[in-house]
Amino acid sequence: MATRTADRARLAWESLGRLLDSGIEELVRQEWQEVAVEREKMPLDLDWDQYQDMENSGLFRCCVAWRGKKLVGFNSFVTVKGHAHYRSTPHAMNDAIYVMPEERGVTGLRLILWAEKALREMLAPRAVRIIYQVKQGLPLWAPEGAVDSLEAASALMEAEEEFGVRLPDYPPPASGTLGDLLAWLGYKPFETSYGRFVG
Repeated sequence: MATRTADRARLAWESLGRLLDSGIEELVRQEWQEVAVEREKMPLDLDWDQYQDMENSGLFRCCVAWRGKKLVGFNSFVTVKGHAHYRSTPHAMNDAIYVMPEERGVTGLRLILWAEKALREMLAPRAVRIIYQVKQGLPLWAPEGAVDSLEAASALMEAEEEFGVRLPDYPPPASGTLGDLLAWLGYKPFETSYGRFVG
């Protein structure tokens, strides 16, 4: 698990054009293969033109993690300055989040915290409602057994300093899934999505 300050992935907002040139399509495919349900009925079929239109309109943002020149993770959002039901409240709805298996450790946590800070600054002075749709079983944190290590504790302290936050009590959830990590950070489930295919 890469956690030392000198080893940590670099995070940044990136344009869709740069992401496409840097291999985002392969990362999205990996995320889909790991967590998608009913693949036969709903194959991965990205509409990059629509994403580009949303980015051009200021609605799409993507925070990415770089290891050198290699793209190793992303956390993308559809952002609106005012929701149709809650005009005075900016919203950032997570489109997808993924970290390559060999990078799972503090990188997933940093992608969440970095996006929170950047979205708060971008949409200030109002508080931003950030919404994640949690795909069941998506692992983001550390490999089995690494959560309780000195290295993991050190990485969490570095994240607190980097983002100016106080994280909940150690250790984080051992499951390492996105849902458990978000709950540990104080996110609360407030809606449940149900879906089925008709026709």
